[in-house]
Amino acid sequence: MTKKKIILCVTLITLSIFSIFAFKSFQKYQKQWYERQSDYIDDLSVYTGEMDDIFSLYIAESISEDDFLNHVSLLQNQLSAIQVSYQQEKEIHPVRTGSYTYNQKYACEGVEETLTHLQEILDMARENSGDVTTLAYKYLALHQNIIDSMSKYTAAQTAIAAGNP
Repeated sequence: MTKKKIILCVTLITLSIFSIFAFKSFQKYQKQWYERQSDYIDDLSVYTGEMDDIFSLYIAESISEDDFLNHVSLLQNQLSAIQVSYQQEKEIHPVRTGSYTYNQKYACEGVEETLTHLQEILDMARENSGDVTTLAYKYLALHQNIIDSMSKYTAAQTAIAAGNP
């Protein structure tokens, strides 16, 4: 073999090894972002339970409108903290085209949609707090959106666990 062929072979082998390490590092990075989604779903499940309790108390007329609006304000603060944390996580782990499987992307969409629907409920609560009947009907309709988006995450998680990434 000539000297050029030997250098070419060594270069190709070196590049192959670096590519393998880069790919493994990227897979670890991708897995960390995806695993964080379950943390957000857990936080949002607890949050949604608290929100249900507050809406139930108000609809049942067990708390006043002022108390309800105070609780909505507290819920807004909690949701804002979750949203800021989620955005910071997205900045640390930006989603790159082709870096996730269909089900992983579907699960991430479920988390983002849940955050959006929760914000919609809080906005609706402030707008309709004076009319309990309207509030109750709108809450039920918007709450179904939360169930759908969380189900989206759960379905994707189940598919991934079954071996369908």
